[in-house]
Amino acid sequence: MLRDPTASILALTALFAACSTDSESLAASTETGANPGEAGTGGSTGASVDQAGEDAGTGDVDDGEGTLESEDIDWDAELGIIFPQDHVVDIVIAPPPGDWDALLSQWDEASSKVWYATRLQYDDDVLNPVGMRLKGWSTLLYGTGYGGGPAAPGNSDPAGKFPLKIDFDRYEGPHYHNLDRVALNNNWADISYMRTRLASRMYESMGVPSSSTAYGRATVDGRDAGLYTIVQPIDRPFLRSRFGSANHANDGNLYKIVYSDTEIGSLVWRGDAKEDYVSTTHCKGGTLECGILLKTNTEDENANDYEDLISFIDVLNHSADAEFSEKIDARFDVDSFLRQAAVNVAISSFDNYFGMGHNYYLYRRPTDDRFIMIPWDLNETYAGHPCGEDMLRYDVHDPVCNQRGHDFVLARRILAVPAFRQAYLGYVEEVASQWLTPEVHRTWVSEFEYLIRDHIATDPNYIAELSDWLTAIGDAPPSGENLGGHGGVEYNLLDFVTRRSAAILSQL
Repeated sequence: MLRDPTASILALTALFAACSTDSESLAASTETGANPGEAGTGGSTGASVDQAGEDAGTGDVDDGEGTLESEDIDWDAELGIIFPQDHVVDIVIAPPPGDWDALLSQWDEASSKVWYATRLQYDDDVLNPVGMRLKGWSTLLYGTGYGGGPAAPGNSDPAGKFPLKIDFDRYEGPHYHNLDRVALNNNWADISYMRTRLASRMYESMGVPSSSTAYGRATVDGRDAGLYTIVQPIDRPFLRSRFGSANHANDGNLYKIVYSDTEIGSLVWRGDAKEDYVSTTHCKGGTLECGILLKTNTEDENANDYEDLISFIDVLNHSADAEFSEKIDARFDVDSFLRQAAVNVAISSFDNYFGMGHNYYLYRRPTDDRFIMIPWDLNETYAGHPCGEDMLRYDVHDPVCNQRGHDFVLARRILAVPAFRQAYLGYVEEVASQWLTPEVHRTWVSEFEYLIRDHIATDPNYIAELSDWLTAIGDAPPSGENLGGHGGVEYNLLDFVTRRSAAILSQL
């Protein structure tokens, strides 16, 4: 039977009252602005169901438009606290008794991802209460034989490692260091536990805005769930931190591209109405809407009609060749796209626009009225997502591994412009010679190894053995099938980097 989550706040109030004699926890709660004595006041009680955009990513139906305490924010300092690079964050998620089982029951019995209130400890800070819920779809497959959720809703193991969303201010509490939320990724399809973090560094090294990341060891409902990768969602705080304070209030539409059985995500022209780019009938199970989903300004009638997106897609598809380069550069950050394409093809990353037509965002910056593409969901980079090709020798002259037979019109038309293609190939060479190198990656891998080796060895939900992990991050040739998720070859990280960078340079 499904438990009624409306009891969450009341139970939390009692729980916090029982813990109020803990002076250290109370002090931490006060420091972060939480008020455990008023957990039952204010907004939602955690009963809301969120199923939109659940293929992979944040999938929020709310705008995340909370008011920042100040626009004069030292984002490097704030992000450094939530995403520390020098240690693994200690995370304790402590919902009221029964609520964790109820959350899993909602998933098992109704394919629903329901918000529940919980007490959260994040290193030394305690926040009372925050929102928690399951996230993703493919990532819930991680439980099949490994710990976590089942391949389809059924009989989830409460001790498993489930991908989670944590919403700091869902119950009218404050932002946490000016962020609304974080994602706890369970590293499905990546036994190295490093692909997301390495890929994010690669993008940032090439000037492509990407999520901040860190590691966290989580205790959930009194059980050790193991090691997670903490990822910054693409939301309003992300936009402010990457593009400046001018990108705030109700300016700048952010769209998330969610997997659809149609070609929507390839950005072909489908019509001049919003409904042409949003589907409710071609989505993965458990997802109510897919395609191109507006994530900000959803209640603003002046901004939520998709006019800006449709105009951009019109220019992309219908501009004459002679005027295309000028028109597309006026509406889209072509240079950032070329840099992103260069990183993608170098690290053989195709579970995104360049292969599946999903797992990316489009943001229209109000400062220059141009769209920019933002990468998302990086756990299957470094050839973690098979594309029916030899990922070590994949031809860099075509950054699209077309698994779906669609017209990836954005890449096709941009790379048909000689000046854009020349710039792209220059960025590919820069990636291969400066960033996708054994020297750089050995440093990064060693940094992460120092942080998480002991956690891998003691993680009750790690799908393999420590010896397998050491192989997965090393320079030995591939040893077999992908243990972490999809089929195909399991490329070991340093071996892949060494041979892929050499193969790229030989093609140029």
